[in-house]
Amino acid sequence: FCPPCHWSKGLTCAGRVKHLQNQYEVPRHMAKLSAMAQSSCRKSDKDLENEENAKKSMEVKVMENWDKNKKDYCGECEWDDKMTCDEKVEFLKSQYEIPDDTAKATVFVSKECTLSFQKKSY
Repeated sequence: FCPPCHWSKGLTCAGRVKHLQNQYEVPRHMAKLSAMAQSSCRKSDKDLENEENAKKSMEVKVMENWDKNKKDYCGECEWDDKMTCDEKVEFLKSQYEIPDDTAKATVFVSKECTLSFQKKSY
């Protein structure tokens, strides 16, 4: 656990732990584990930028081979504890007016998708 490290933009890991403790009355050790388990746990904003660039690169790779990759897309799996991947796709399509396959590829390469392309060994 690295208290001064960037957890997400504008928030340190220590700040995230404090928020979880105050907002949800989570014990300190559980709040630390929760903060470290999320993809937002970072060493620096540069790490965040590098990860975003890598994700864009993966989106391109997935889209270039979408005919092959779309068979692995499972829309009914969990995106997070609030929605499925299909629901996230619909949100992206309506919010950003992007095509269906592009939205699916974007969701599929995300760490939030439980069957994510990132979790497969291609």
